[in-house]
Amino acid sequence: MLNAEISQSRATVESLKDEVRRLESDIVTNRSLVSQLQRQLTNEKRTSSTLQEEALQLRQQVSVLQFEVEKERNDSRKLTESLNRKNDEMNRSPRATPFPDQRHTSTGQPDSEDNLRMRITALSQTLLEKQSLINNLSADKQLLQIKVERLQDEMRQLGNEQSARSAGFSHTGESRTSLNNSS
Repeated sequence: MLNAEISQSRATVESLKDEVRRLESDIVTNRSLVSQLQRQLTNEKRTSSTLQEEALQLRQQVSVLQFEVEKERNDSRKLTESLNRKNDEMNRSPRATPFPDQRHTSTGQPDSEDNLRMRITALSQTLLEKQSLINNLSADKQLLQIKVERLQDEMRQLGNEQSARSAGFSHTGESRTSLNNSS
């Protein structure tokens, strides 16, 4: 009977040794996985930081362009008002309209209605182009914000997975301890 217990104890010891080897192998595999996840997390943080910097630069560009558009609008409004005033003055004036080459502004430089209209048209075109650029930058900014949010979600998921794995390691360690205590 003593031989049977010894034989059974040896079988249990061998079984426990096999379990220890398997657990050690799992630990090595899990450490490698954690290391990979940490590297990936570092890369994701770097990417997120880069995207945040780009978003900041785009916000600054949008601010500058919005200022320029507002300036162009003001210039266009002033030119339109000036043109309207000149038209009103010409319509109210009973005297004959001078020839286009004889009209002068208060600075003494020739200024024709056609020149003003062309200038207004050019400013309007510039305004439209800048507004389009602002719209494009705003869309790019929104895309970058979405990417940043996605990366942050992925980082949270990786953190949760790592926490779950860490909890799994401690649970595995508890089962090993209970096996050792039962022997």
